[in-house]
Amino acid sequence: VSRRVLESGKKESVRMVNNGGRIELSVSEALNPVLVRNIFQLEPLGEANPRPLFIDREAEFVSASFFGNNREHVRGVLRGKYNNIPVLGFSIADKIHRVKDNNSFSLVYSHMLDGFNGSNTWKLRIHDAWL
Repeated sequence: VSRRVLESGKKESVRMVNNGGRIELSVSEALNPVLVRNIFQLEPLGEANPRPLFIDREAEFVSASFFGNNREHVRGVLRGKYNNIPVLGFSIADKIHRVKDNNSFSLVYSHMLDGFNGSNTWKLRIHDAWL
């Protein structure tokens, strides 16, 4: 469990469960500012220091579009508890086509800082998806 102190002074918890190297964390909590700052502090990431992977077993697409020469990449939005969450996935369109119209699916993701077109925004990168 990760805790953060809100401006009001109250403490708020984010529930995370380690599941065989993947941490269970709802996408609704994924862009928690304290968590994002802690992940950023783990850098540099690479072979000896792998990117943390998270799993959400109740993900749901609000929208998804496909791009690339063979439309093999996905850009979309997942439903969050309070805000919708922007996502990107590379070479994963076949898996996304299978799950995108379902009410709920499982998803493995990591955090990424997207610098496309000169703006830096935090998004989630989809690594795997299944029903």
